Amino acid sequence: LEYSNSGIQAIRAVFTIWALAGQLDVPGGLCFSSLGNHFPINRSGNVANPDVNLAVARDRFPLYTHYRDESHATGLIDAVLNEKPYPIRGLIVQGASLLTSWPETPVWEETLGKLDFMVCIDRQLTADAKYADILLPAATMFEIDSYM
Repeated sequence: LEYSNSGIQAIRAVFTIWALAGQLDVPGGLCFSSLGNHFPINRSGNVANPDVNLAVARDRFPLYTHYRDESHATGLIDAVLNEKPYPIRGLIVQGASLLTSWPETPVWEETLGKLDFMVCIDRQLTADAKYADILLPAATMFEIDSYM
């Protein structure tokens, strides 16, 4: 059982409240700052991408690839359906749902349906789970020692 102790849903909720109140990124409200043109992201625990030049959709989302060091999810559609820039046949979806998070649900259904292998790891049975070959439960905050 594995999930993240990053509190991402709590962070999203807090930022949503700030945004609904009109107090996000405005003088006197919660403002974001960065060091020059660099977005400070702690990636010290990540394994380096062996070749970011192979990231799908890198040509369409160069800034995303530059700062995230990974492929953009929308590139998955062309890679699975059209094998461009290369074929992707398997996917691990952790704590997310492509079908409910991205537009053009029918295209994503076709994409997930064409995969040879898919794993879903989540706390809920998401829409993506019906396409998964393996479903793994994700732990809640009550099951992870790092929350204590």
